[in-house]
Amino acid sequence: MSIDVTNMYNWISALQKEIRRGHEEAACYWAIKLMRSGFENVMLNRLRVIVHEDIGTGDLVAGTYAMACLDWCEKNKERGKGYGLSLMNAVLSLSRASKSRDADDMLSITYFEQWKENKGLQPPREIPDYAYDRHTREGKARGRKWEYFFDESSKLGPVDKSTPGYHERAREAHMTEQTKKISIWDEPKKKEKDAGLESWQ
Repeated sequence: MSIDVTNMYNWISALQKEIRRGHEEAACYWAIKLMRSGFENVMLNRLRVIVHEDIGTGDLVAGTYAMACLDWCEKNKERGKGYGLSLMNAVLSLSRASKSRDADDMLSITYFEQWKENKGLQPPREIPDYAYDRHTREGKARGRKWEYFFDESSKLGPVDKSTPGYHERAREAHMTEQTKKISIWDEPKKKEKDAGLESWQ
């Protein structure tokens, strides 16, 4: 097929719009059209963009699978081998995925909020009080220790209720460390020092 640079951007746009609407057959057509017309790199890159722009948190499994398929496409392309099946799996998974544009929308919202702050149209967002825990200078100045961290700064939302619930046991460990003035990290640090390694702490 001949190279048609003029239509390349239109084909890319068609590919993304068909995926957004879940029109998988049309999306596959445009993907193959781009591949066979010499726009492989542009097409593969656009499919990665689509994962972030149009799938995002809407379907984590489909997005992850599509990325894996695209990795395989690029590896085979570098080896001079075909990658049609992997490409079709990527496009089909993206077309069938539950869509979410929350990340793209939130990016615009956040930039707009900070633009208004920089222009003096609204006050800067305040750092929440619970951010000042024992891990910050301000928190230490306020005398906040492990109790505050476990009661306030480590609160989660939403909570994964399927987890075993180690939080209270971790609290006990650190409260013991605090009251008895010991360090539960002493032995691992010693071993790391002996091995010539820096502590992850």
